[in-house]
Amino acid sequence: ATTNQVNNLGAVPDSEASNDEYFGKLTANPISQIFLSGTYRFKRDASTYSDLDALSAPSTASDVVGRDTLASGNIVFNVTPDFLLDAKYSRYQDLDATTPVRALSYQPPFNVADPCAMGSFRTTAAKICGGANAPGQTAGAAATLREDDDFFRDEYRLSASFFRSWAGWTHDVRAGFGYENVAENLKRQANGWGSITVGTTANQCPGTTAPCFLANYVPIQAGQRSKGRNYSIYLQDQATIRDRLTVMLGVLANRDEYISADDPRTGATGPTLLKFDFGRTLQPRVGISYVLDPKARDKAYANYGRYYNLDNKSLARAASPYRIFSSDAIFDYTTGSLVSDVSRPSETGKVVLPGIRPTYTDELVAGYARTLGGAWAAEVWGMYRSKHDFIEDFPTTGRDSSPGNYVYGNLDAAFQRYKAVTFELNRAFRDDWAASLSYTWSRLEGNWDLDYANSVLYASSVLEDGPGLYVEDPNRKGLLSGDRTHVLKLFGSYHLPTNTTLGGYLRVQSGAPWEARTTDYVNDYGAYLEPAGSRRTPTWTNFDLLVSQAIPIGPLQIQIELRLFNVLNDQTVLSVDNRILNESIPGTDPPEKWSLSNPSPNFGEPTGYASPRRGSVSVSVSF
Repeated sequence: ATTNQVNNLGAVPDSEASNDEYFGKLTANPISQIFLSGTYRFKRDASTYSDLDALSAPSTASDVVGRDTLASGNIVFNVTPDFLLDAKYSRYQDLDATTPVRALSYQPPFNVADPCAMGSFRTTAAKICGGANAPGQTAGAAATLREDDDFFRDEYRLSASFFRSWAGWTHDVRAGFGYENVAENLKRQANGWGSITVGTTANQCPGTTAPCFLANYVPIQAGQRSKGRNYSIYLQDQATIRDRLTVMLGVLANRDEYISADDPRTGATGPTLLKFDFGRTLQPRVGISYVLDPKARDKAYANYGRYYNLDNKSLARAASPYRIFSSDAIFDYTTGSLVSDVSRPSETGKVVLPGIRPTYTDELVAGYARTLGGAWAAEVWGMYRSKHDFIEDFPTTGRDSSPGNYVYGNLDAAFQRYKAVTFELNRAFRDDWAASLSYTWSRLEGNWDLDYANSVLYASSVLEDGPGLYVEDPNRKGLLSGDRTHVLKLFGSYHLPTNTTLGGYLRVQSGAPWEARTTDYVNDYGAYLEPAGSRRTPTWTNFDLLVSQAIPIGPLQIQIELRLFNVLNDQTVLSVDNRILNESIPGTDPPEKWSLSNPSPNFGEPTGYASPRRGSVSVSVSF
């Protein structure tokens, strides 16, 4: 439980998080050549008052429950000492349910006097409600009444390994085939009128005078089941020549199919939206390693690989003609009467362009490593990674004013690049202690600022949805939010004669890049007022400690671990309010007056901090 929390609006109710996890494994060796294993893991995560930040009222929070299940079976068959077969099947499901702490009736009569009772409302200077105390805060309720997002995957893998040596050459040849069948079931409905903001311009308030109320909500509709299939084949050979030169050559090819959601009107199976055949997804792997001085036990190495970034979960959902969509409603600012209510054009009626190229990443790594005597070793290596052929939906008409006719295709102007150099000094465990020191200098730059894959839906993001969100906008190019230019890590451990292990981990890293933003086409804060990454949050220093005690009791081994996180209790600012509040109030300043030279009062103020000092205790038993 987390207690005594506060944010910019005041006290926050105590939140609770629970995690129940069960794991079991069975193994068998019926004959010397065959090894069998089966595993089962179940995990249930539940949290209350989730999705709150520094600018949100507690009433906008949600409760989240997730259930993960993974079952797998594995057969390893040693056909001969040089030839091995490995077959594996796994079944994975991830069931997530989100409910608001404050539930509203669906689409109540719009109350202009209390918009916080209508949904999730972003306050303005003229409309402060729901416990808010300043403009730009979120109050009322969560925008979603119901969200059930369930993901399923069945996976089959068969691989073969062959080892052979002759004439000073040693070959490790591997080949394999894989098949995945995935599906996602999504159900979603708005809470009240969903997400509500105030429009301040004539373009935002067509059909009525500005200002007006804008509501983006998910109507009641059938759930969406998206499906996909993936086939993969690979072949590689790692050859070592007289213990000094190692060469790796390999290739991976996929066949990816994205299948539309079923037609909710007839129940008919959806058509295949996209298919990338094996010939379009060839992914070569080339590597070389050479021992320059056998006495020094060193090596120089370089590796190149291509990786196709395909995700059945998101693309099949987003490109479906029967996808769950949202609508935009406009209400008169004075009377609350409904002016218009239309489906969002970026989410309905899209056409998948022919000849789409799959998104891919090229990666090059090169480095040098050597021992320094005793248990010490050093290594320096560099990496260059670039992404290409991003897939996104974008408008083909009215791009600068009223976007429409959205299609799916590649964005030739979008790019992402990552480059890094790392220096490492390691001491292997000897004489009861080990240590590691590393420093990385890196740059993550581009204009495709979706660099945190766990937080966004690739191939159907807000990018390209309208003015202020185009990757070609000049300010989009720069450092991306995932950049950490400097990262220093120091790790050490010491083992005492009492079977006690002491460990420490220090990390010092640059803060996150950010930039001033203002309202965009969808009335969110996605339009950049200055180049991406123009500013940065403070440097973050974190130090963790571990004490582990092993207690042998007959055939049992009991392990007790005490972990203390953020020992220094350094609650560094991790995020700030980057919004220039672009709003106008009748009889006051027009939106044009809001600028970098005249920012909103909370611009640059902290919205998130590093977690305070905390600890955990765990006990494990093995036999």
